[in-house]
Amino acid sequence: MNSLHARKIIDFMLANNVPYFDGEGYAAILSVDAASGLYSSLEQVMQYTKFPQNGEIGRYYNCRFIRETNSLNNNIGAGGAYGEAYFFGAETVMEAVAVPEELRTMSDDFGRSLAMAWYSILGFKIMWELDPDCRIVKFDSE
Repeated sequence: MNSLHARKIIDFMLANNVPYFDGEGYAAILSVDAASGLYSSLEQVMQYTKFPQNGEIGRYYNCRFIRETNSLNNNIGAGGAYGEAYFFGAETVMEAVAVPEELRTMSDDFGRSLAMAWYSILGFKIMWELDPDCRIVKFDSE
């Protein structure tokens, strides 16, 4: 992944009227390989960028880039050279709450045993999944 790929994806989202993620630009979550490729092509631009969010590696062309090290794949595709990235705008995911978050405790056996658990019933869904002007764009080397 390099600056040309990022610009093309952001231009695609602008052309399809995807609203900005935070009112100022889009957001992108990148695997380590994708972030490394982008950073290599933008090192001179990003060296003066401040990092306001945890994990953010910089901004470019009205987009925040955030490196992710846990679940995105670095070895996708035949070449596996690019890694994986997701670009998104506003109203990406909707949350439905049936039971709000709460802490539950349990004590028995004359106080010699104590348990505490976090409990809720939640659901998450991509809001515009069937919309042809989709608000999530995936980049990989497949």
